[in-house]
This record gives sequence, structure tokens and C-alpha cells, in this order.
Amino acid sequence: MVKCRPGILLSNLETNIKPKFEILQSIRCSESELSELIANNPTILTRGKSSIVHSLSVLKGLVGSGDEVGNLVRISGWFLSTNLVKTMVPNVEFLVGCGIPLEQIVRFMYTYPRFILKDPEMIRRSVEKADKMGVRRGLKIFFHAVRVVSSMSNKTWEKKLQAFRDLRFSEEDILRVFRQAPPVFSISPMKMKRIEKVVLATGKYDISCIINSPTALCRSIENWYKRRLQVLQILETKNLITDWPSFTTLRRMPEREFFRKFVAPYIDEVGLVYEKTVAVEGKKREAKCVSITQTEVAKSSVVKGMPKARVSASP
Repeated sequence: MVKCRPGILLSNLETNIKPKFEILQSIRCSESELSELIANNPTILTRGKSSIVHSLSVLKGLVGSGDEVGNLVRISGWFLSTNLVKTMVPNVEFLVGCGIPLEQIVRFMYTYPRFILKDPEMIRRSVEKADKMGVRRGLKIFFHAVRVVSSMSNKTWEKKLQAFRDLRFSEEDILRVFRQAPPVFSISPMKMKRIEKVVLATGKYDISCIINSPTALCRSIENWYKRRLQVLQILETKNLITDWPSFTTLRRMPEREFFRKFVAPYIDEVGLVYEKTVAVEGKKREAKCVSITQTEVAKSSVVKGMPKARVSASP
């Protein structure tokens, strides 16, 4: 913190620093939360006391309560290190004028705090580009379209368009994807190429599957594609299945359903592969998937007369 803002060392502890901490404590920030907040945003301590109080007041007027202000600040200290009157306030007013409900804007401030704090001119240009791409104002997806565009420079945007073209998306396909699922444009070109390689390597699906289901590009390569495709390949090799599910069906199939249909009945053949890929990932979301395995496998074992499954949840 001192390296970023060495001038802080010249500040008077009692008259400058301490009052600012007291203000932040008033929005129910714990000592640990305050430490993290200041460490990540030391600029807060260089702002005047009145500026911090005014920022908190502006936020409260928008979100409605001190508790919610505290939640926002804990998510991103940028709300206190940025001039909200010159960024957030005009951005909110402009976006509301574009047909985006205020409730939606406030809700996404918790998920995408930096977006609402961007330079207002950048937001205006992003709205213009979203309009030109054919995204209708008033739709919930319009916010995401503007957000995605604002996250990229013109150079990066052109590289992203070329990445879609390299995957054999037509210009009409690209427009369709942006209008229906703009978050897909946040996927890196490298990940797009890797997914193409993994999917086409199966010999079961072609590039049209990805073009027709572009949100499939948002899936994890290691912890979704490889796990499911490995299971299906093993089952086919052992003549346990004759047909693979369509790409659309595979993409939409919840993890629980995939496990029940393709893993639990053949736990001796694919259990170790499935368990290994889940264990490697180790995230809460995947751990939740593993937690269903014992119950699901037990049910499947009873029905098929198989021995009790040897699958256990990762610690």
C-alpha cells in the first residue's frame, strides 16, 4: 500500500487517517474487511473525508440502505476511490434512458462493479456499437451487450470477430451470437480454438454443432468437455452405448442427469475416470456434483444388481 501511495506516510493519523476508518466502520466493515479494502484500494485514504461521506451518500440514494452500501463497498473499493458524480451517476442516468431498468442496473453493480464506473463517453460508444450490432434496447440482454463491448478496445474487438470467423462463423452467425448471448464474446480466442479441437477430435460432432450452440464455448474445457467426452468414448469402446447424445442435448444436460445416465450404470468402467477429473478440479461446484454420486450410484446398483459403487466425495 505504501509503495503505491507513499504520501500516506505524511498523513496525520489522528486528524486524517483515523476519521476515515471510523466512517468505513459505520457501514459495518469489520477490521479484516477494512484491511483488505484499504490494501486493495489505498487511494481511498488519499480522498478527503467529505468526499468519502458524499460517495457513501450517493450509493445509499441508489441502493436504498446502509447495509447494501456496505455490501457494495466490500465487493469493490472502487466505489469509494472514484468520483461517482462524474462516473456512476451519469452512467446510471444514461443507461436508464436507454431502457435498462434501474433495478437491473443496481443488481449488476454487485457483479460487475467496474462497468458502472467507466468513463461515460466509453459507455455511450458501447451503447452505439450494441445498437449497430442489432441488440434491441429494453431486452435484459442489452445490458450484457453494452458491458461486453465496453470491456474491449477496438483492436481486441476486431481480434474477437476474427476468432469467430476462424471457427467458420459467418457474419450473420456472429451477429446472431451477439444478439442472443453477448457474454460468449468474453471467451478468449485461445479457448475457442481449444474447444473446437476437443469437440471435433471425437469424430461425433462437427463445427456446425458449436455454431448452432455458441454458448457451449462458455463451458470449461478440462472440467466439462474432457470429462464428459472421455466417459462417452470409454462407453462406446466397451460397446456399452451405441449412440452418443446430440451436442445440444449434451450441452443442456445437468451434471446430475449426465451422471445418472452415463456414469452410475457403468461405474466399474468409467467411475475412476469421472472421479479423477472431478477431484482434479476441486471446486465447490464440482464437489457438489460428487456429493450426489453415492446416492445415485446406490440407486443404480440396486436396479441393476451391481455391487455397491466405489465412488466417494473428494474432501
